[in-house]
Amino acid sequence: MNIKSLELTENDFKLLIDGLDCLPEKNASGELFVAIFEGKLGDKNPGDIKRRADEIKKEALKDEIRILQGKLLLFKRWLIEQKALKKAL
Repeated sequence: MNIKSLELTENDFKLLIDGLDCLPEKNASGELFVAIFEGKLGDKNPGDIKRRADEIKKEALKDEIRILQGKLLLFKRWLIEQKALKKAL
């Protein structure tokens, strides 16, 4: 198998890069539910600490995602130079 047999397209890279942007938010609905539930119970302190820790992790993940997106764009450029990127219709 060689790289051309993967038949990667520019659209494939766009989907990968755009999809990575959504990764930090994948748990947002669950976090909202927990926040509402904790608010009803009046137990705000432990939840606030956990939410802050989750925010810090999410920010770190966003930084890692930006780095990965950059690497994907470099890989895409290399594929174009090697004439191994299939043109999308």
